[in-house]
Amino acid sequence: MNRLIKYGFLLLFGLVLTACSRNNNEGGVKLSKKKVAELVQTLATLSSLEYTSFYSKISTNYSDSVQNVSFKTSLRLKADSVTIMTISYARIPFVNALITVDSVKVSNKKDNCYLKESINFIKEKFGVDFSLKNIEELMMGLPLDFHPEREYFQMHSDQGYTLCSHSKKDLKRIDAGELKEVVMFYTLSPELDQLISMTVLSSENNTEIRVDYKTRELIDSILFPNQVEIRIITPAQEISIDMEYKKTRVNEVEQIHFVIPESYEKCQ
Repeated sequence: MNRLIKYGFLLLFGLVLTACSRNNNEGGVKLSKKKVAELVQTLATLSSLEYTSFYSKISTNYSDSVQNVSFKTSLRLKADSVTIMTISYARIPFVNALITVDSVKVSNKKDNCYLKESINFIKEKFGVDFSLKNIEELMMGLPLDFHPEREYFQMHSDQGYTLCSHSKKDLKRIDAGELKEVVMFYTLSPELDQLISMTVLSSENNTEIRVDYKTRELIDSILFPNQVEIRIITPAQEISIDMEYKKTRVNEVEQIHFVIPESYEKCQ
């Protein structure tokens, strides 16, 4: 499995290098030419969304190498402060997860146990160093870890306009093992009105995360996620997460309740 991930990862970089050298949108919708600066500005505008809170009830299907389960996830977040996810099965809440700037806490009602970990727990679990801000961006459909002051490079895409965080030269060095970098890809719709996909590649951890925002819903003049597909490939496992957002609301007062009963023991 490790070899499969390793060579699959290198193959993906090879495809990226080929794509970066193309100038035409072969086999896809004919797109007008856009300057990199315009695409950067579009992503910067999307990433600068101002909000105080976000809520959605998400129908979720999760599968990995050993399980396939469906459940409901109630997502509440306060900007740059706290995110809480309540997972329910058959309308019964059985797991609460509270994520702050520096910690992850989980209360497991089903097994009467809890977890208290640093934010590094997410990196250990999924192989990518996500911050609270990154989680907010991911769940709200905003450009993940986008910094407009950085240099970005346009590449070929059949779906829309794609920017890459690394140049063709750097990608070759990563492919050769000379650099250990996290590479980001952002794809905008042909109309430049929404982010339709993101890909994160970590050469250090041999991890790939792809997020496809299949559909979006217009709320308060902003397009928020409606149907989302996430694929995570690590040396340990492959994870698929399909989500459908419902009852989404923004900038309303959200109550955050999280309690670990004294009778709970640490989860093993």
